[in-house]
Amino acid sequence: MEIKNVGVIGAGTMGNGIAQVFAVNGRSVVLVDVDQGYLDRAMANMTKSVRRMAEKGGKDPAAAEADLKAKVRTRPTSSRWPASTSRSRRSSRTRT
Repeated sequence: MEIKNVGVIGAGTMGNGIAQVFAVNGRSVVLVDVDQGYLDRAMANMTKSVRRMAEKGGKDPAAAEADLKAKVRTRPTSSRWPASTSRSRRSSRTRT
């Protein structure tokens, strides 16, 4: 079974790194985060990285950037984790 589509939740350092690895290796990626600003920053970081890799590898940076943008879609989400998993609720539990 071959993985063709990947979803990554969280556009931080790890999330955009995971998304980039899958995209560079030919997978379609949906990157989701709660803030459009995080998604914009993630795309900027991935673009800078693939352009640098292309330059070092003797390839066309513009083509590498276009390929990345064709493979990665970003999607903001307005929902956060449900209240039942909030830190304050978890920390109020006592261990026995």
